[in-house]
Amino acid sequence: MKIVGKRLLCIVLAVAMFSFSLQDFEVDTYAAEQEVSVTSQSTDDSQRQVAPEGPDINREEAKDIAKFQVDETLKNQETEWKEGTKIRKVYNLYNEKEEICAYAVELKNGTKDAGYVVVGAVEENPPVIEFRTSGKFLDEGLQSDEYLLYDGGISYYKVDKDTKEATNIETDKEHFSLDDIEGEGEESGKESEKPANKKSSVFLKK
Repeated sequence: MKIVGKRLLCIVLAVAMFSFSLQDFEVDTYAAEQEVSVTSQSTDDSQRQVAPEGPDINREEAKDIAKFQVDETLKNQETEWKEGTKIRKVYNLYNEKEEICAYAVELKNGTKDAGYVVVGAVEENPPVIEFRTSGKFLDEGLQSDEYLLYDGGISYYKVDKDTKEATNIETDKEHFSLDDIEGEGEESGKESEKPANKKSSVFLKK
């Protein structure tokens, strides 16, 4: 009887120890899961914080604004635009920090070039910066190593991503280096801006 009692006691103790170990394992597993969850959430929060803000107006909204400008112009004045005027292409325009600040919405009447509408993408720029009812915004397409710069006035430039050289898209004669502008800004201790004629109203370019 004593041997049976000892064996029974050993079995009870073994079961109790196993149950206790299982509880510890479940607690450790739960803690590990919580730690992974918190780490994952922290990573997501960090990614959200560093994500750059997009422009106030996106490309689709810019197209709607351009169409509205066409419709309003057709109602109020004689124009080369017609009822069938459509969007040919949209170009992103960047500021000196390489952030989208405007869009150039090129238009067409059938197969004929029908000008463009330049739409502001940030609140610093008016919704419609300027428009033209004939011709093209950009006569030659952009190369893979180029982008378009808007100076805040009514001038636009092709910028070489490698050399940082900017060339006026209309005259091809005006050149400047973005590196020079950045250098001037660092010397003065503040952000430098290229001189520009800022406008607060729609401008019709002839």
